[in-house]
Amino acid sequence: MNNSIILLGINDIIILFLIFLISYFKEKGKNLATKEDIQKITDEVEKVKSFYKEERIKLEKELDSKIEIMKSKLKTTEVYFQKQLEALEEFLKIYREIYPQYDKPDKDWEDACLEASSNLLKINKEMNKFLLTYEAYLPYEAIEKIERIISQTIDFSALTQEDMSLDHNIGNDILRLLQETKESIVREIKSNFLF
Repeated sequence: MNNSIILLGINDIIILFLIFLISYFKEKGKNLATKEDIQKITDEVEKVKSFYKEERIKLEKELDSKIEIMKSKLKTTEVYFQKQLEALEEFLKIYREIYPQYDKPDKDWEDACLEASSNLLKINKEMNKFLLTYEAYLPYEAIEKIERIISQTIDFSALTQEDMSLDHNIGNDILRLLQETKESIVREIKSNFLF
């Protein structure tokens, strides 16, 4: 009986030991599974980080490229605007030379028009030179008006001085076109202000 009790005790100890081992390996298996799960999650997180890092780098390159394009366009616009200002400055010089000054107390508009019509060759030369230099920077409306001035100076230059002195309309048309050209150029420049 003693042996049977010992065998039963050993049997119980073996069973308890087996239960303990089973329980131990289950926990160990859970821990291994958890470590494997953590490794999988870590790998997925790293993939996502890598993907977004590559996307961020790609977007930064695109943005840098767009910024460079915008800088280039801004520089071109700045140069173009500077040329427009230069054209206006030059036109105003010519305008002041051609547009008659009221240098006599009794000088009226008709006298001013006659003075302009007597300077057709000078006007033609100045307008041709101006257009040759600045045409690319002028609004279409201004170019048309300058071409009309040039055309009128050619058409009327064949008239005799006596014919021109009888018709102040020649000078009136040219002076009016000069004024409209100046306004057109100024309007174009003002429309390009960013503020």
